[in-house]
Amino acid sequence: MKNTIKKTIRIFLLKRFLSWLSQLEKGRIHLTFPDGKSYDFGNPHNNLETTIKINNLEVITDAIINGDIGIAESFMESKWETDNLTNLLEIAILNPNFIQSNKSFFNILSRLYERFSHYRNKNTITNSKSNISAHYDLGNNFFETFLDKSMTYSCGIYYGSDCSLEEAQANKINAILDNLSISENDNVLDIGCGWGQLAITAASKYKCNVTAVTISQQQYDYVRSKIHDLNLDSNVEVLLKDYRQLDGNYDKIVSVEMIEAVGHDGLNDFFSVCDKVLNQNGSIAIQAITIPDNLYESYRKGSDFIRKHIFPGGHLPSLGAIDSALLKSTNLRINYLDNIGQHYATTLNHWKKRFVKNKHILNSLGYNEWFIRKWLYYFSYCEAAFKTGYLDDLQIILTRSAQNKPFHQN
Repeated sequence: MKNTIKKTIRIFLLKRFLSWLSQLEKGRIHLTFPDGKSYDFGNPHNNLETTIKINNLEVITDAIINGDIGIAESFMESKWETDNLTNLLEIAILNPNFIQSNKSFFNILSRLYERFSHYRNKNTITNSKSNISAHYDLGNNFFETFLDKSMTYSCGIYYGSDCSLEEAQANKINAILDNLSISENDNVLDIGCGWGQLAITAASKYKCNVTAVTISQQQYDYVRSKIHDLNLDSNVEVLLKDYRQLDGNYDKIVSVEMIEAVGHDGLNDFFSVCDKVLNQNGSIAIQAITIPDNLYESYRKGSDFIRKHIFPGGHLPSLGAIDSALLKSTNLRINYLDNIGQHYATTLNHWKKRFVKNKHILNSLGYNEWFIRKWLYYFSYCEAAFKTGYLDDLQIILTRSAQNKPFHQN
């Protein structure tokens, strides 16, 4: 009797799985099962294609019950393979109705559970430190396997197809500093300084004073050591401090891809603090990964692979959410905006290739196959999102409303 019930459930889930895949309209997927049976889905005339080889039929249950998170986790557990993970994730993004159609009673329960788990990681001062540590304190040796020598962990800007990762990161930093018109007499605040390259460049190039802030212990130790080695101690102060605890007065503020760590409820506080410590005629440069306004409400009320496995407590704002927080909490307004999202797809592709090339180093550092596959999924997931325009990366300049020029957008 039990075997009959199990067989019936397996057949039901398989039919549901194949029916779900049959709704693909854009892209092509060739699917192979362990017994050799294969199926083709999608548009046969579309050049965006990939193959999936299922190693373990549990992936069907994972996909139906746990949705996109279940699919990601089953990849991490080697239950399926693909010849092009980025293409597969592009196909998923380009078929939003296909993703939305994977709804069931169990899937809804799973999403509610993941939403609750994400809420528990809400970015209080205490939680923020543990959330950041869970990602950025994995070990500097780990990040060295895919970042460039400057250890810059954000989108670069590529001027031409032959531009290297190192050049792209330097281009990005110079673009931010140039947009801020930094001078020698400026006091600059860098919120979420990472491994310090922007602070180092500002102090070296413009001879200004920089306060670099992080809540990652490993980043703090790394930046302090590097600043000392470069004889920049008199120009750069490094603080291990939450942004909500900042005080002082600054002429320029920089924050590169840190706003994603404050959460929806933290946007008002973040900009309020920036407003408080910024001098009257000062300006702020923000680089922010954003989600479209029309998807923001559903996004912020849920969870996903990135927020569960890569950035606990992470939250992508929308441009509208940023603008709303500025209007509500500050006298700051957007003066300039540039979308560099397509450059992020290239940056992520560079990181992924370096990561794969250095897999032997990752193994020697003790990172197992599950962990390595998780990060491969992360790189491909984000590359696909920026490539399709599902996500953007915005460089924004903020100034006081009284000194605003006509809004300029690239």
